[in-house]
Amino acid sequence: MSCFAGDVETLILVVLCLVLAQNPMATIRNLKIKTSTCKRIVKELHSYEKEVEREAAKTADMKDKGADPYDLKQQVQISLLISLYSKIRSPSLFVRI
Repeated sequence: MSCFAGDVETLILVVLCLVLAQNPMATIRNLKIKTSTCKRIVKELHSYEKEVEREAAKTADMKDKGADPYDLKQQVQISLLISLYSKIRSPSLFVRI
């Protein structure tokens, strides 16, 4: 499940509208920079989501294979940390725009 609601074009349009609202004389260069930033942020968010899914799959695989309880506990902790980091990091990405 995606933590990003909407599509890239909508996000870019919203950011460009905000930039133009703040500065009606915004240059094409500034708009291109903001657009590229939005694309990179969306790419990062999808990367975080994929990492969380990979770790969850790894944990499930370890459970299915009957891994050592200590190793399983460590993997669950790693999965939790990655999940929390991605949730903390996601909103902070938009602050930079």
